[in-house]
Amino acid sequence: QCWNMGQKLAQKKTAIGTAAQYEGAIYSFLAGDTTSALSNPAFGSWERSLQVVLNSIMGRIEDDLYYRHNYNRRKIGKRFPFPGAELEAQEKEQLQLTLSLQNLSEADLCGMLSSRIESSDRLRAAMEAFMIGKSAVSQYISNEGGTVESSRDIAHLRFLTHLTLYIDSLSASASTAAYLPGVEMVKNSILLQYVQHLATRPHLWRMVALYASLLPKETLLECYPTILTRVNGDAERRGMLKDARDFFPPELDLVILRQVVRILLSDKEDSSRVDVRKMKAILWLCYYGEHANDALICANSLLRQFLLDDKLKSAFVFVDKFLPDDIAATVVAQAQQNTGSDSANEEHGEMVGPSSEDSLAEHGALQSYLQAEKAFEDWSQVLRRTSPKATDVPKFQSDVLNATESQIAESMERKELVRIKRRAGQAVVEAAIAAKEKLSQVLTYPGGFLGLDDEESDDIQTEEGNQRKEQVAVLRRRCLPRAAFLLQDVCDTTADWMAQFLHDAIPGVGKTQLAALSTLDNVEDLDSSPLSPIYWLEHALSLIEIVASDEYEIYKSFDVADTKKLVDIVAETEVKKLRYSVEIAE
Repeated sequence: QCWNMGQKLAQKKTAIGTAAQYEGAIYSFLAGDTTSALSNPAFGSWERSLQVVLNSIMGRIEDDLYYRHNYNRRKIGKRFPFPGAELEAQEKEQLQLTLSLQNLSEADLCGMLSSRIESSDRLRAAMEAFMIGKSAVSQYISNEGGTVESSRDIAHLRFLTHLTLYIDSLSASASTAAYLPGVEMVKNSILLQYVQHLATRPHLWRMVALYASLLPKETLLECYPTILTRVNGDAERRGMLKDARDFFPPELDLVILRQVVRILLSDKEDSSRVDVRKMKAILWLCYYGEHANDALICANSLLRQFLLDDKLKSAFVFVDKFLPDDIAATVVAQAQQNTGSDSANEEHGEMVGPSSEDSLAEHGALQSYLQAEKAFEDWSQVLRRTSPKATDVPKFQSDVLNATESQIAESMERKELVRIKRRAGQAVVEAAIAAKEKLSQVLTYPGGFLGLDDEESDDIQTEEGNQRKEQVAVLRRRCLPRAAFLLQDVCDTTADWMAQFLHDAIPGVGKTQLAALSTLDNVEDLDSSPLSPIYWLEHALSLIEIVASDEYEIYKSFDVADTKKLVDIVAETEVKKLRYSVEIAE
């Protein structure tokens, strides 16, 4: 039957040789004659050569099995000869001819086939390596792993990534038959490059966390934060953070987000675009309650930056448009749920910032200062658009009116003037009181404005902790004197405005300033009326007591020039109070 099949195949012409060569190839293949078969051009390719070797190895196993079976039959000797057991000499001859296959090693086979591999197709080369054996696969991965970095073939990078991941999964244990030493290192290098490739394709960002989770922890913490700094949209931030929480070990997402925010906040470029990026960076920590304290710490850090760089507008935009209104309440609620230990910090052996209590106090102080600046600006705008002199008071033509009508007209004009003056005065008083109260809150902030707990501050030995202490010290020296002088400016300027306001009320509202003040603000103690300049000058004079108080230690933030300036202002205020008192009494 083999002969008949060989004759049929031999009658066909093929592209690889003549019919005689093909017939000889069939004979050699069926006989298991590896040497003759491999020397035949019909088996020139590595695939056909491998098929010949595998077929011969299988034939050798079968021949050895049959020989042992027949040997046992012949040894028993009963009813000898058994059919098929009488050809011992031929069986030994066949085994002798195929003896080389018994000792054929993987290295011998690789050497035998390596010269027959001529294809430049990388995918085919990988398949060839798998067909040859472990050593070829190891060599292939080692070679390709060294060239993939310089290659721009993304399809090849993707193929190698998944190939090494597959092999690494088989090599998870050295006890498995598929174990390949060194493959993990190559896998990590290729996988890192593939993750970096995915990071450059926004439409593939949702896949980054999956592949990054297969990297070693150290590599993951080094590369993934940098990738997240490129994300700018809210939907993308939420999606990539969710993926990180799904694929990464517990609490590792918080460690990564801390690095992301700090990388973005460390950008030294001075532009509105970078400022907005920094504002958006805080949002990474605003999606989950357990991140709230870190969000507050980083928000405080950004606010300190803005204040130190005189970027009040940026600070206002950040607080109004980006920072959640309930951030402080969330921190308090989360602190009540926690035991006070930060497992993410303990695991990585570092303190990333102050406690929730300290960060809340700092945030409250910074918010208080921003509100004071905002109230001062609002007061300034009200003062600019509100004149102390009454305008648009309707006038009647007295020349066409009789005595009674003129008296009625004068009474109506006076009432309208009083109404206009009261409305203007009330607008300025409300703005001035709001500014005074906000600025006073900064100066009398509980525990001192930006006052750090000395014991807790000593525990913060990180570079970030030391930087925070330096920034807080600078802000105290800058913000406290400024708040004091702004408060003095509010009181002093409002007093001047009220003095003009009362002077303009004569004689329409009253014959004297005192009479006008009594009409405009019906109070028993006129000096306590906010429409009196004396009221504001007394508040200005009380400023010196606040600054000198040991309770708030504001004077420690004043240098010699600031102290001299404050003393001069107090002296001028005393003189001005005396002058206005005389004018009102006249």
